[in-house]
Amino acid sequence: MDKYDVFYAVAAKGKIAIAELKQLTRTPQSVYYHINQLKKEKLLRKRKGLIEVEHSKRAEELFSLLHYCVANNLEYTFYFSKKILTYLKKTYGKKTFNVKAVHLNPHKFTAGTRRLEKDTFLISYRRKPFIGRILNHSFLDRLLIFHKIKKQKGGKHLEDEQLSDLLEIRKKKLRVMTPLDRIGFIHRSLMLEGNLLTIRETARLLKKNVAPNEKKFNDSQEVLGYAAAINEVDMLLPNTITTNDILRIHKRAMRHTKFAGKIRKEKVVIKNNPAFITANHKNVHRLLGDLTKEMNSFKEKSVIAIIEQAAYVHNQFQFIHPFIDGNSRTARLLLYYFFRRHHVGFHDIPLGFTTEYLSCTKGYTKRDDAVLARLLKELLLQSVE
Repeated sequence: MDKYDVFYAVAAKGKIAIAELKQLTRTPQSVYYHINQLKKEKLLRKRKGLIEVEHSKRAEELFSLLHYCVANNLEYTFYFSKKILTYLKKTYGKKTFNVKAVHLNPHKFTAGTRRLEKDTFLISYRRKPFIGRILNHSFLDRLLIFHKIKKQKGGKHLEDEQLSDLLEIRKKKLRVMTPLDRIGFIHRSLMLEGNLLTIRETARLLKKNVAPNEKKFNDSQEVLGYAAAINEVDMLLPNTITTNDILRIHKRAMRHTKFAGKIRKEKVVIKNNPAFITANHKNVHRLLGDLTKEMNSFKEKSVIAIIEQAAYVHNQFQFIHPFIDGNSRTARLLLYYFFRRHHVGFHDIPLGFTTEYLSCTKGYTKRDDAVLARLLKELLLQSVE
């Protein structure tokens, strides 16, 4: 148990006795040392015989970062270690980097690279000699700010043609979606919309039908509805898709709402992004019909062409915005459908990709399908076995 374990144990309960803290570790004496460290950093305090969290922005931010790790199955002791903070200090923010550019011990470089890649924060374009980049992500931004580390600049983007060539070479190794990937897809797609279930709670609900506490009842219903919607998409494959199919998919995904499967009859504005342009509600039926015709008539075999068309399908659906709510999660189901229909191994929007994905979809100020297509290429590169 290190000081972050101690802090999280205290923060999770609000207040805790030292005796109770000591029961959580095999080395009880270390608890006093960590408490004193945290008190010096003004993160914990002792009051009326109990240990509690200081009321400060820094303490709140630390708990938020640690809880994010717990909720997404990340090992926070790794992300708060000096080793990875040194790695990020020299690499995060660069458009690409290699071993020589960051001057790290090869062993530490390899260990950090493997973990960041496993957690999907790092894209490895080439292994020998290594070239890669760390995805921009809100969690990593906040982590560096917490430790007062400045983001790097520099490096050169991998040319789009190079990225496409790499994907063409590796396309036969794209792995098939597993049941675990399916749970991850459900969790991340709904997390992007504010669902509070952790990856473990999502897995327990879908595998064992064990729901979390009543406070998360609505979140649980969202998960069950989305799982039903994916089943609907699977039943649709390998057939063509119609507007009625999309309405049925939305009805499953949003079954916990009154407007599930119903096309909007009013103007909508994207929350926190008034610059996002959506179609006039009077044109929604026609535009949906046009989109499904384009999806059904697409015959290209090239994985690059499929990715570029998938980016268009996703962004065009978001522009049409046929429903009052649930458009983005439905767009990702259409992405899933389109890739599966054309035998491309898409199976998730991994955690590390979520910030960049949001910024080039419903977070954009000006639509650019090419930016999303590039991100999808990078995403699929990470799906190679």
